[in-house]
Amino acid sequence: MHKIFLFLTIVLFSVTPESYLSEASEIGTHTRYLTSVPQPSSQCCAPQTIVSVSGVGSVTGIPDTATFSVTVTATDKTSSKSAESAAAALTNQVNAVLDSFSVPNTDRQTTGLSVNPVYDYSDGNPKLTGQQATQSISVTVRRISPENGAPVGDIIDGLVEINGIVISGVSFSISDQTAYLEQARGFAFNDAKSKALQYAQLSLMSLGNPLKISDSTSANVPYPLYFAKSAAQDTQTTVSVGTFTVRVEISIDWSLGLLTTHK
Repeated sequence: MHKIFLFLTIVLFSVTPESYLSEASEIGTHTRYLTSVPQPSSQCCAPQTIVSVSGVGSVTGIPDTATFSVTVTATDKTSSKSAESAAAALTNQVNAVLDSFSVPNTDRQTTGLSVNPVYDYSDGNPKLTGQQATQSISVTVRRISPENGAPVGDIIDGLVEINGIVISGVSFSISDQTAYLEQARGFAFNDAKSKALQYAQLSLMSLGNPLKISDSTSANVPYPLYFAKSAAQDTQTTVSVGTFTVRVEISIDWSLGLLTTHK
């Protein structure tokens, strides 16, 4: 009897859990190869290095718009209806002054309207003495003079001739801030980038691309001015326009990479 001998050869090459199996056949001999699949570089799974910085940019211009509030108040001892009628009459006088300076109706907005009872607490017990009606109007004046804010001062002079009103909250702004915002954003971005670049250099790394950008915009805080009729109102009211500053603050997350060396 002839005997057939089977020779088995196993060749191992860097066996890993991700290996795959391939077979090759030869006459009288079976050879099995275990070959590892090339793995991606471990750098792909390494946590990304990020630097978070902030930047500020501001641009200042001359205001061209003024806004202020006019409040009329009327009190009647008999009824709330009479108080409302008296307040409406004062409002009509306010509108007549605004009409004389060609302030359009679209630049007048009622911001408050109320009717409340008035009590006397002089003897310790509340005693109803009448009804009080109040109405507030926000007024916007456009294309004002950059030198003296005209015609804002003239409008105020006309309004303070009306008894029972208070003018307050005068503020100035720029009607179209688009160009100012664009320039301020550029300043803020460059400010943030210079900080990120410095931190990259200090960390012996290279500055990559921005990963996240967020911003916020602010402007001048309006300052209150109060006007009321004076017994000796002989001089013309003047206003100081000043300046208006648009400010942009941004926060940027920047990626950092390893420095490459050239031989």
